[in-house]
Amino acid sequence: MQPVAAPARFVLPSPDLVRGPQSEAAHAMQATGDGTVASLYRRAYWLRRQGDVRQAGHLLTALLLMRPDEAVFWAAMGECCAAVQDHDSAVLALSRAAMLRPDHGPTGLNLVRSLLALGRDDLARPLIPVLVAQAQACADTLTAARLTRLTPPLEQAHAS
Repeated sequence: MQPVAAPARFVLPSPDLVRGPQSEAAHAMQATGDGTVASLYRRAYWLRRQGDVRQAGHLLTALLLMRPDEAVFWAAMGECCAAVQDHDSAVLALSRAAMLRPDHGPTGLNLVRSLLALGRDDLARPLIPVLVAQAQACADTLTAARLTRLTPPLEQAHAS
């Protein structure tokens, strides 16, 4: 039997790290041109799609240092954290993404999934109808359908 590797844990950038007075490196990174940032994000996205979640997560950490208010980077980091079963960090990253861009349905869906993985039905349940209505208002029928499918397991779990 082979030993099971512990899930990777990513260090999520904190606001103090990227905004504190001693963060000269972070400020220099924030001044990085948009072309470089876009190129790094494309690479992180490609790595994630290829299954190299660890490397994608490391690139996303760097991107978050460069652009701490970029919702898409936080959402992607949340997906990477969830992929390595680090749902606590996924919830933090996805919550940040949702605060920055509350109209992005897939972020809300992934947040609900991570909350459910942590056994936090109490936090996930109230989000579902709000996110379904939001997805329907944006004509995002795929996200609305996926969210709706999460509701019956919650109701069955509480009925037993």
